[in-house]
Amino acid sequence: MYRLLWLGAFVSVLAVSLSAQQAQPPDSPKQKRERWIERLQKELQLSPQQQEQLRALFREHQQRLQQERQRFREQFSQLLTPEQQEKLKQLLKERRERLQHFRKQLRQWLEDTEPEGPPYR
Repeated sequence: MYRLLWLGAFVSVLAVSLSAQQAQPPDSPKQKRERWIERLQKELQLSPQQQEQLRALFREHQQRLQQERQRFREQFSQLLTPEQQEKLKQLLKERRERLQHFRKQLRQWLEDTEPEGPPYR
């Protein structure tokens, strides 16, 4: 019984969240960084020089993360046999397809159950 209540609450929160997100396209990582820098500038009174240094720091961090992800993928791929690599490709493809199907169903459900009033963000 409690599981059903929790599941219902989770689906409701997810539906409201996705409905609000659907009204506006999601922000790009760059937009999110700029909003964060703006907030820090207001809260900490960052100077223009500090803002530029922070932007540079974000760019360097993003580049390091991309390099680390690529290094991980290469090392992981080396651990697998060719057969395992093919199976992994298939598993990832199936996962992407399930996710796309779920998103499509959720969008359809949200369109059918449009909440009244403006979405909150």
